[in-house]
Amino acid sequence: MNNWISVKDRLPDMHKRVLIKGDATYVAGRAPTSNQNDDWGIKGDWYWSIVSDFWIDAHMITHWQPLPEPPRGDSCE
Repeated sequence: MNNWISVKDRLPDMHKRVLIKGDATYVAGRAPTSNQNDDWGIKGDWYWSIVSDFWIDAHMITHWQPLPEPPRGDSCE
């Protein structure tokens, strides 16, 4: 089943972690821009905030999908 959603059709809620697809696949969340983002050259009122401390400008991403549910049972605790 193809769960990818085009950013042309719908965007995820702000601050919700999702998989995103551009030239590669990342785990990210959609976040609003602020005055601090001006220093990074981020344009517009939101951007993709990648979990590993990277960011990608909104125009670089074509699709997204919700993260899958984590496995149940075996725990590291």
